[in-house]
Amino acid sequence: MRPPIYLLFLLVLFGQSSFAGINAKSYVIADANSGAILEARNPYKKLQPASTTKIVTAMVVLDRLSPSKWVKISKRASQQVRVKAYLKAGHKYRVRDLLKALLIKSANDAAVALAEAVAGSEKKFALLMTKKARSCGAYNTRFKSASGLTKKGQYTTAHDLYLLMQCARDKKYDRIKKYARIKHTVIRSNKGQKHTLKNHNRLFTQSPYYSIGKTGFTRAAKYCYVSYLEKDNVSTVISMLGSQQLWPNAKKLAKRSMKLAKYKSNKCTKKIQAQLKKKGLYKAKIDGIYGKQTRLSVKKFQLQNKLPAHGYIDSKTLYKLSGKTQCS
Repeated sequence: MRPPIYLLFLLVLFGQSSFAGINAKSYVIADANSGAILEARNPYKKLQPASTTKIVTAMVVLDRLSPSKWVKISKRASQQVRVKAYLKAGHKYRVRDLLKALLIKSANDAAVALAEAVAGSEKKFALLMTKKARSCGAYNTRFKSASGLTKKGQYTTAHDLYLLMQCARDKKYDRIKKYARIKHTVIRSNKGQKHTLKNHNRLFTQSPYYSIGKTGFTRAAKYCYVSYLEKDNVSTVISMLGSQQLWPNAKKLAKRSMKLAKYKSNKCTKKIQAQLKKKGLYKAKIDGIYGKQTRLSVKKFQLQNKLPAHGYIDSKTLYKLSGKTQCS
């Protein structure tokens, strides 16, 4: 039996625009300013994060170590499986150079070396990572490794991954933004050993967007990706887990994020401002612009409600504010 004409129309209108052509288990498209979820597929499905994990690794390191500190590479760190920078056991490297290896090349040996320098072991460091994720509002995330290599009991969600990227945009993590946008560089150990690092983030190197992103892949996780994007005064975050293809899907999500943000984000911000005004926390004009005044008002609301006070709208903040988990 053929479906009714109106159903065919809806499938064409919504099926193709929302999900068709993006073969990932889950993804989120969000407005970076208001925090509005513009589109999502299985946003709360728990999946392996692969090397997108390294965004959190970098945050925890920057919270605890000076970028100029020397780190000695252990035998265990040097023996990590690919992808790696081939760091030499017994050699020392500056924290800033290990972070470059982590974010540019996605080096697993750099991840373990940094974890050991912070916490003494990767296992103890993973506990700090999970704690960090909670502070960013990512409550459906648990880390077991600093590199993102597959571990039993390790997971995140596309929604949490978007929140973690938002957290990494804080000013105190400017080095993440800086290093993730280096196309090519060389780092050296204290003994002069050179390592060449090349960036493979195509949304940064081969697209019209200002991009801060992190890729990931393991056989269990498939392709994963998270990125902050800017173009023509529009800012978005895309996250993707369990994808069969990396760049075709990432490019589709990036393009769609810009299109959605242009007509949805102002509408959502106006609703947020109106709710805050009702509660006496926002006194400026309801203009749909997620500027400094709106963010400060959101922070006040989060503090009042014992939520992570980051100043952008996540699902828990929105639910407390309006009784909904998504702004539409």
